[in-house]
Amino acid sequence: MLSPLWDFYSGRESRGQPAVSASLFAEYFLQIIGKYQKEYKAACKKIMDERARFRAALLETGLFDVYPSQANYFLCRLKNGMNARKFAEILLDEYGVFIKDLAGKKGIPGDSFIRLAIRGRNENDIFLAHVNSLTRRRSSPPPVK
Repeated sequence: MLSPLWDFYSGRESRGQPAVSASLFAEYFLQIIGKYQKEYKAACKKIMDERARFRAALLETGLFDVYPSQANYFLCRLKNGMNARKFAEILLDEYGVFIKDLAGKKGIPGDSFIRLAIRGRNENDIFLAHVNSLTRRRSSPPPVK
């Protein structure tokens, strides 16, 4: 079975138009967008809600200054002099979680900035659990031998 997109452009040559043009997909998108506007708005709201929830939870850990964002990531400064590269290495080595260390990036001062992707609620909660685990470990006294 051919897709609706095929139906859309299959008769173009007979009308003297090229079969495929650079704007073909944009044309098709504009024709169907109205059908999905409600779902699109609901998805945008869900993303905005999760971004706000995740930011609040990151701030609650006390480890980060979280800069406001409308993107799919946060720029964060690690507090208490924590080194971004070391923090990224610990997350990767101990939990298999990759974050972007921004130490040494042009325009980013110092070595305490990271970029955190905003994912789905479950993935964000897993990340927060790992961060909270690290926080508890750092604040507990070393074992007595």
